[in-house]
Amino acid sequence: MKNLFYKELKLSIHPLCYVFVLMFTLMGLIPSYPPTVAYIYTIASYTFLFLGANKAQTTNDLFYTLNLPIQRKDVVKARMMSLSFLQILTTVPLIICLFIRAAFINKFIILDGGEVLLSIDFYQLPVLLAIVLFTFSIIDLIFVPWFYKTGKSIIGPMLVSTLLGALLLFGLPIGLAYIPGVLDMLTIGHENANYFIQFGALAFGIFCYVASRFIITKSATRNLEKLDY
Repeated sequence: MKNLFYKELKLSIHPLCYVFVLMFTLMGLIPSYPPTVAYIYTIASYTFLFLGANKAQTTNDLFYTLNLPIQRKDVVKARMMSLSFLQILTTVPLIICLFIRAAFINKFIILDGGEVLLSIDFYQLPVLLAIVLFTFSIIDLIFVPWFYKTGKSIIGPMLVSTLLGALLLFGLPIGLAYIPGVLDMLTIGHENANYFIQFGALAFGIFCYVASRFIITKSATRNLEKLDY
């Protein structure tokens, strides 16, 4: 598995994936932008990971991988590791950008009499991470098994995953913030903060994410084993 993941890093993850994942995390510095907007570009990078920049015509990665002396289950596991790697690669710099925005940029805007977007943000980090983990649990559960039904087309799974991802990543952080009293309850350090709910939500997100990895691997492997590539 270590060698397969190394192969993913060297051959499968196109440089454009890193551009999408790292460059667009800087959008976390923009005031009044949803804090999760960078993850839409993480989803977009799935295109380059699964098909390459030219529909895999130059590398034909899946065909090459299936001809290696490995189990098809390991092919799916390695790809899931790549997805998690890209998601983590988005999360770490994004948290730094959100901290800078919350601690400095937003404060200057408020002092100047401006307004910022009301949303789950850095000061509600456990809930924000829970939303991200839950969202990628759902998105990957749709995208990966669907792709391995044919191993060639991502149009359907990409459209559905992007639309659903946008609804969850934008709707949940903003929608929760506009429910009266919820933002105070979810804000770390606030006098009305409820840490049981905050870390309970994070635990739920982690559970969904871990459980989804097992379900996706089993479902995608079943599709891949049926595939005559």
